[in-house]
Amino acid sequence: MRNLGLGLVLSMLIGACGCSKAGGNPGDIAAIQRAYLTGDYKASLRLAHSCYELNTGNATGYEARYWEGMSLLSLNQAANAQNPLQEAADSAPDRTIRILALRGLAKAQLAAGDADRAEDTWKRLQKQYPKEIDEAEMDRSLAEC
Repeated sequence: MRNLGLGLVLSMLIGACGCSKAGGNPGDIAAIQRAYLTGDYKASLRLAHSCYELNTGNATGYEARYWEGMSLLSLNQAANAQNPLQEAADSAPDRTIRILALRGLAKAQLAAGDADRAEDTWKRLQKQYPKEIDEAEMDRSLAEC
């Protein structure tokens, strides 16, 4: 009986903090980043998708969309990566996330075989954020296009 009570309290605490059964808080950008940076792209994709669903329409949700797109790109799903990256690039309130999402979008477009759209995205990036663009990186990417 005592164990049942303890189990109930623990399950309530887990539910209150937003922790998922798979481990980690699905609204925790740091958990998504850790998974991505350690090469666990499936986990980062799962966590990013959960985070986006919990935070649709706010800054955290758009950052999760960026990580979702980058995870898909890392899993060789370039075509599927474009929508979340486009959404983050267009709607994220954070300038850094918009810039990173545009760079990721150009890479996803190139990986999906759409060199013209990738070039257009790089040009958009250069036009909107000229000080943040590494000219050498852009030149290398445009040469690939």
